[in-house]
Amino acid sequence: MQYEKLINREGEQDITDFSKNNRYINAQKVSAYELPTSKDSQSTYTIISEMNYQNDWIQGKIDKTYISLNYYLQTEQNYYKALVNDNSYRMLIHKYNQDSTKGEYIDVGNGDIFYIDDSVEFITIAIYKYENRRIIENHAENMWKDIQNGLKFSLEKVINLNEHNMDKELLSGETNIESLSNSYNYRKGWFKSWGGAFENSEGSLCTRNFYKVDGKPYIFNTNDSRITLTITEYDANGKWLKYNAALKNGGIFIKQPTTSYIGLTIRSQKWGVDLYTLFENGLIIDLANEQYIGKTETINISNASFSNINNWKAGSYLYETGEFVITNNKICYDHFCQVGEEYYVVHLPGGYMKMSILELDQDGKVIYNNELQSGQKWKKRSNTDKIAITVYGNGKSFTIADYKNSITNYPTFGLEKYIRYTHNTLMKDITAGEYVNHINVGWNLGNSLDSKSANRNDPANLKQELNWGSPYITKDLIDYVAIKGFNTIRIPVTWYYNTSVDETGSIKVSDEWMNRVQDVVDYAIANNMYVILNAHHEQPIIYTGTDDTSMKQVLKNAKELWGQIAEHFKTYDEHLSFEAYNEVDNIERSWNYSDKAAAQMNELNQVFVDTVRGTGENNSRRILVIPTLLDGADSRFYSAFRMPIDYVSNKIAVQVHIYTKKFNQNINSDFSELKGFSDRIKAPIMIGEFGTTISYPLLDLRPEQASNFVARAAQYGIKSIWWDNGSDYKIIDRRDYLTSNMEMINALLEGSTGIGYIVEKEVVLNSPMQFVYLTPNIKTGELYNTYWGTMTTNIEGSGIPVQEGTTCSLSIKAVNGAASVWLQRLLFYDANGVLLQSGNEIQSKYYLKTIPEGAAFIRASFNSPTVNISLNDYKRYLDNGYIELSVCFFHSNDVKRIQLPITPYV
Repeated sequence: MQYEKLINREGEQDITDFSKNNRYINAQKVSAYELPTSKDSQSTYTIISEMNYQNDWIQGKIDKTYISLNYYLQTEQNYYKALVNDNSYRMLIHKYNQDSTKGEYIDVGNGDIFYIDDSVEFITIAIYKYENRRIIENHAENMWKDIQNGLKFSLEKVINLNEHNMDKELLSGETNIESLSNSYNYRKGWFKSWGGAFENSEGSLCTRNFYKVDGKPYIFNTNDSRITLTITEYDANGKWLKYNAALKNGGIFIKQPTTSYIGLTIRSQKWGVDLYTLFENGLIIDLANEQYIGKTETINISNASFSNINNWKAGSYLYETGEFVITNNKICYDHFCQVGEEYYVVHLPGGYMKMSILELDQDGKVIYNNELQSGQKWKKRSNTDKIAITVYGNGKSFTIADYKNSITNYPTFGLEKYIRYTHNTLMKDITAGEYVNHINVGWNLGNSLDSKSANRNDPANLKQELNWGSPYITKDLIDYVAIKGFNTIRIPVTWYYNTSVDETGSIKVSDEWMNRVQDVVDYAIANNMYVILNAHHEQPIIYTGTDDTSMKQVLKNAKELWGQIAEHFKTYDEHLSFEAYNEVDNIERSWNYSDKAAAQMNELNQVFVDTVRGTGENNSRRILVIPTLLDGADSRFYSAFRMPIDYVSNKIAVQVHIYTKKFNQNINSDFSELKGFSDRIKAPIMIGEFGTTISYPLLDLRPEQASNFVARAAQYGIKSIWWDNGSDYKIIDRRDYLTSNMEMINALLEGSTGIGYIVEKEVVLNSPMQFVYLTPNIKTGELYNTYWGTMTTNIEGSGIPVQEGTTCSLSIKAVNGAASVWLQRLLFYDANGVLLQSGNEIQSKYYLKTIPEGAAFIRASFNSPTVNISLNDYKRYLDNGYIELSVCFFHSNDVKRIQLPITPYV
């Protein structure tokens, strides 16, 4: 078929011999014919037209179809027109760069236009005979004779291609796929339906030349189903004869008896398509003896080679019809694929690409279009015969070159049969302390499987990991996390939305959701990572701060949920641990502590331990992780916490969450208190969530803060897991790994080796004499009495003197009965005691603020949002060391790097 000849034309030649001959330039030839450059008076086409056939043209030793120039011709960037005084001859022009590496070739006939860009240094030329719609084989000897008898070739520079549009059409050679698929041979416009004259217009392209035709039928072939071809007929003198109706792919044209030449107009049936862009991306136009384009070949997917860029083409399969169309921002596999009954998994690099799997029946009709991200599994419908695959951008645009680069650099690109990972079932008997000690620093896969959905038990919830903006989780992502150095991953999962209630009133987890969670767990286990799997946002069915009747149902819910999770994963080895719950809410005092809620939290933890242990096998010795109420981290939560009874010893770790901006030694008080809690309950502690956002007040110190947090926690035998939600806490870019925050990643890993930071200018205020029982007015700066007990700094009757040009760091330690106390306000005053600007509401235990210009001193206040504390109680708390206010004024260079010891849990 002629289409195959287009693809394999170069391969059918004796290219080895042809290339060697064309590369050879002997000294005599160079001296006799200096290679033309832009500075030469002679241009390339003049030299070509003056070639002496005896000296300048050679024939390959094997191939008798082509003859070639004996040397390179130097060119310059420009458009060129090929001119041949015999329309039955065509030229093959090969391009070479500066180091003589051969690039693409162009096949041109008389009147054809082509472009040489600035990357091309030389060209070579071969000629061949094309007649009666075919290449004339073994015609070299006759070509010598034709050259002797006046056959001439030349290349003419086209100075202005737009002006060239208006030139009179050439009466050219036969229709040829190379000429008709060459965008430079077209101009904007059409041949008018009456009179056949050229008219400039948008939305159409017509040929610059008229092409010779014979009386046999011509079949229109194009590789874009939107393209139509209108043929205008002319006699031997170029006089208009007929305007024909538009042909679609496969349409037949037979000329009028007196027709010698035709002009072609192409259009798209879809308005707005840039036809030149289609040509740039491989549009084929041909008038051939048969229809050879239009039916996509079908192969078994086992024979598909998705990693071969030559098997992908620019374009897509239409969702409505399955027909192929060319685009410049999508690629599709060039075969339909027959698949089995198994599941298949999509493999694409990063999170900015999607795959369309178009399911087709035996007649090629579309059944369903699946739009999938990398990592998603797919299974065909019962009546699907074959599939058509298209890959396109998802939130980002890609060029065809981008796709080719991705295929080259991503060996698993495409679709492959899904195979379940086989996990190790041999369980090492380790303690919770050993488990925690194995952790260097962990990473949270946040805002993915833990996302929420609108309704419970909706089939769409199987994709709930996409609901909060994260891409589908892939093995590539978890591989990347492991490669970067994290050896532990916490996998938060919200189960509720993929559960139903059966006829007995019991909770049933969706099998599909359980399998999806298992996929992600397996990605991590395959990397030899420690995995902490939890139940994350189960607030509709698991909560505290309720009445006894409701609590019985909550405990039942927890038992039924964890019974199924534990049963499903009970054969996994010691790398997998179960975390009972995440930040279980106190619904009677939303997101606040109460004794009742804390006691109910202890009940929930006991149910969790009993349920998991009851499933047997490896779960009888599995490491379990249980939280405080709300995962709270202060003395109220610690005091109320009770370790559950477990029939095996030393298999339970406890988890809290700590979010703080503290970046130096002042965080030690948090970890010291946590260490005391650990010692009391005789269990190791892990901080399941910590982190700072991209709005951290001192962004240049954010890496130091992260490293210091990890190091100082590890100094107390506590391990930490960074909360990465894919947005403001993001350190790993799940869509484009190359843009991950390596500074933060490296800082966390440094922290795991004990790299911390210190500022030596910190001052601790812990005497009642340093405060007054008054509240600062946030708008005026004045101190006044309020009904709510508040303490404000008062050093020698005024505020605390500041150091100009520094940053102020405030940190409050509040423990035991004062545990609910936090920083209330920070105000800046000038030297005259006048408030510089409205004060800052803080309402947290730590605050960073740059000192404004003109500030002479500050006042800081603290109180409890839940308890109206009396002056006497404040004095007692300060005297007993329950409250301390740390104040520091520092420059960035005051923050010093230090090596801290890592203390394992014992």
